[in-house]
Amino acid sequence: MACIYEIYLDVLFVNNFLMDVLNLFLTGIFLRNPIHKGRILLAALFGSCMGVIGFLLLSSYGWYRLIMYVPVPVGMVAIAFLSRKNMMQKGSFLLKNWMGCFSFSILTGGCMQWLNKSLFYGEHFYLAMLMTTGIAVAASVMWRSRKERSRHLYEVRICYHEHELLLEAYYDTGNLLIDPYVGKPVSIIDKELLMPIFKEEEPVVRLLPFSSMGEKNGLVEAFTVEELYIKEGKKERQILQAVLALGSPSLFQKKEYQMILNCHLL
Repeated sequence: MACIYEIYLDVLFVNNFLMDVLNLFLTGIFLRNPIHKGRILLAALFGSCMGVIGFLLLSSYGWYRLIMYVPVPVGMVAIAFLSRKNMMQKGSFLLKNWMGCFSFSILTGGCMQWLNKSLFYGEHFYLAMLMTTGIAVAASVMWRSRKERSRHLYEVRICYHEHELLLEAYYDTGNLLIDPYVGKPVSIIDKELLMPIFKEEEPVVRLLPFSSMGEKNGLVEAFTVEELYIKEGKKERQILQAVLALGSPSLFQKKEYQMILNCHLL
């Protein structure tokens, strides 16, 4: 006995569109592609339209699945992520992103179906989709945060009186220096970077005791800035009244960073 299903094209379109948006965002996050919301929405719109057109025109379900699994997702990732910068590696770039998008579609689709059937007995499809989105977003945020920390390099913005300084900072788990006067963690900055600022306005510095492998009983100059911002992904962590020690320029020579962050700041 044949089963007959009623397919509503508007529901098919909306479901495909929402899942395509989610899978493209996950692909962009995990494969470290620049994420442009407009391009992702356009790519998802393309995929959803092709799904409806293919459903109407193709009589073979096998052909429909093949087209929806290969050329359509390739077109979607091309619309969402392909740019002049990665055009030279077009083939490998599209293949990698297609595999990522395809993998995420299986994971999110399976998670959504499981949640819908096990928790809601198949009656709350969009609630299951919302929960799947929440799980996926939480996982991607945790992954990106861990990935950024594994690099140990962060963009830092320092606000001192009327001045603002942007630089690269290294997150050093071995930097445990604490200001004994105010009880705050101390980061180390290249003194040479601050010379133009200090020429206009001499800071109030204090001497902090420290010990290291090369200097067991040393003293280092330090001062306080109003605000320190550490960029983590798209967010910035704000530290008020941050303490900075003035490090020798030789400490940062031939390094890609100009500051060493205290391990307690992250």
